[in-house]
Amino acid sequence: MLSKLTVATVSALVGSLAATAPQFMAPRASHVDAIEREAMPPQNGVRCPNGFTSDWNNTSKVLKCSKSNTTFVITVCPNAMYSDYNERTGRDNCLPTKAPGIGNPIASGSRPIACSVPGFTIVNDTPGKRDRCEKTETQWAYPNQL
Repeated sequence: MLSKLTVATVSALVGSLAATAPQFMAPRASHVDAIEREAMPPQNGVRCPNGFTSDWNNTSKVLKCSKSNTTFVITVCPNAMYSDYNERTGRDNCLPTKAPGIGNPIASGSRPIACSVPGFTIVNDTPGKRDRCEKTETQWAYPNQL
């Protein structure tokens, strides 16, 4: 059971937090002013940061700065019964696992490969014989004032 002093202290803390919560959630006036200044086009023009491609829309007078980043991960055999990776021209595949001590596969046929991380796409024979997975993401940046 809480003492009266503890209940009073907790009540006071909750009350002070509730009174200051809107200040944490609402942007400060200086922050809003900075956002509005950044949204306005500078008088002398703008350019995209180094490494970014510029896309100027003459109708809307908007400059978009973007850069494509491609990430690669390896391909794997996700099924333990088909864990013998088979590199070949075109799409690689997974062959049946050889039984320990026997050497003969327990299963037959083949199974498709998969990316080691979800969200990637398999690309055949890139850069060599083995397939790999890749994902391209677009990074955006604000233009810089000249």
